[in-house]
Formats: sequence, C-alpha cells, structure tokens
Amino acid sequence: MRRILPTLALVMLAGATLAGCTAEPPITDNAEVQAWAAEAQPRSADAPYALAMAAGATGPEATNQEATAEGAGTIIDFAEPVHVDNVVLTCFGEGTVTIALTVTSATKTMSLGDNVVSCADGDHVVDFSGSNIGPAIKLEVNDVGASQIGYWSATAHGTRATAAPAG
Repeated sequence: MRRILPTLALVMLAGATLAGCTAEPPITDNAEVQAWAAEAQPRSADAPYALAMAAGATGPEATNQEATAEGAGTIIDFAEPVHVDNVVLTCFGEGTVTIALTVTSATKTMSLGDNVVSCADGDHVVDFSGSNIGPAIKLEVNDVGASQIGYWSATAHGTRATAAPAG
C-alpha cells in the first residue's frame, strides 16, 4: 500500500503538469505586437485610397455566435458616402484569423463572411469593386475567431462617393 500511494501521486502530478503545458496557447510577446502595430498603421494610412483602418486582438475564444451578430464587431461609420473597392486584412501571430465583413449603403447591405487569413501569408485582399452595393455609409469588421492568440487589422480602400471610383 505504501508503494502505491507515492506512485499514484507521482502519476497524478505528471498528468497535471502535462495538462498544464497544453491547456493555454502561448501569449505573444507584447513588444513584438507593438512593433507590428506600429508598422501596420502608418503603412495602411499612407496607402493610396485608404479610407479607414480597424484592428484588434483575437484568439480561439472569439469563435461564437455573438461574434457574427449585427453590431457585434468594429463598426466604421463613414463621415460621407464612399466607394469601397477592397478591404486588406492582415494579422500577427502564427495561425489564422477569420474575419467577416459587412458593407452597408443607404439601400443595401453586403456581407462577405469567413475570410480566413493566414498570418504567415501576409495581406489578404477582399475585393468589393465588382459589387453593386453603391456608396457605402458603414463598414463592419467582425473577428469571428482564430486558431491561436494573435492580432488583426483591416484597411478599407476606395474613394469618396463624390469622386470617380478608383480604378
């Protein structure tokens, strides 16, 4: 009986240690994230025809029905109507991020969900130029979830509705 208890305790301790190692994904170094964000923001702001940028943190826990509910994401209300030609999605981390986009005009709404972005592959462009949505008044960016903890950004490109659309 004496030998069983210490052996059982050792097995339980080893199991708890291994479970603790795999339970949480690694948290990205904050300095690396800040460097990525510092580079992403001016790059997006200086891009030709950049209209707006949104960014945020993500992780596997973001995957739920509330994440895709209307009004649950980051909402960009344009000061004046714009023609959205595309939205460039990018992320920082080692996995993938899934982003849903919704563009709203005065009369229509167009949703493009499940844009899976691989952080290792760089920019992912979602093209709206062929849509007949008309001048947009709002863009909603929903972080639907990610394979690991990471960060994302979305930059809308286009022109003011009073100007000729970018070609």
